[in-house]
Amino acid sequence: MRLRSLLAALTLVAALPAQVTPMPGTGCTNGSPPLVAGSPQIGQSITVLSDQFPCNSPQTTAFVGVSVSCSTLPGVNFSCNASVNPCVLIAVDVFSSAPIRHSFTINIPNNPALVGAQFCVQGGCITTFLPPPPLLACFFTLNQAAQITILP
Repeated sequence: MRLRSLLAALTLVAALPAQVTPMPGTGCTNGSPPLVAGSPQIGQSITVLSDQFPCNSPQTTAFVGVSVSCSTLPGVNFSCNASVNPCVLIAVDVFSSAPIRHSFTINIPNNPALVGAQFCVQGGCITTFLPPPPLLACFFTLNQAAQITILP
């Protein structure tokens, strides 16, 4: 409990970028953190963007996952270079998708009890556009996940 109180106090003095922290070891190899716009404060909203190659190509579906637990699943083995570096997916509680690019808005309730709470987001895409070998099996990509701390 003391650690949670300390983390909550530290969030009061930190800048916004410190409230959106990339989670090492998640996503696919060389995956970038998701783009997060807005302010993770009670009563405000943030938008998570999933716009990466091949998500900006025809025949793709971009998606965003949200996890309250921020736990991860074992390596996903149907991704690029899966035999060498499986992708790591967060345990998704909410999933949203759209063709090509996707932005998902999260409205944070105006509830003081949420200050200091954390959740995680992760974007990625699935494509049915299959490039020539050796990239033929490269149809699922994941951004690195990001942990977000709610501010007052």
